[in-house]
Amino acid sequence: MTLEELAEAIGEEAAARLVRELGGCRFQVPRWREDGGGKWQQQIAAAIGERAARRFCAIYAGEAVEIPSRETLERRRRREEALRLAAQGVGANEIARRIGVSNRQARAWIAE
Repeated sequence: MTLEELAEAIGEEAAARLVRELGGCRFQVPRWREDGGGKWQQQIAAAIGERAARRFCAIYAGEAVEIPSRETLERRRRREEALRLAAQGVGANEIARRIGVSNRQARAWIAE
């Protein structure tokens, strides 16, 4: 599951909150229950509010999902920035310096 998929399903703000509160967690999405549901329904609702939680559960009920971690999202952002800079002709050393990764990592992303 990507942040983009989450944002499309439940909105950008709710997706960001879900990543902040439950990022890195893997769980089976419950069907929404009016009686308050179980642990995951309660945690999802606490993280993103009942309305967004109902939508999330309606879309993904029964699926095993892994919410992307903040670190995963930051790594993706850096990779995309590295590729953008490389397309502009910036070298690996300068890319590494600008985005805070090793030269080796910058070269690996460029080579993909």
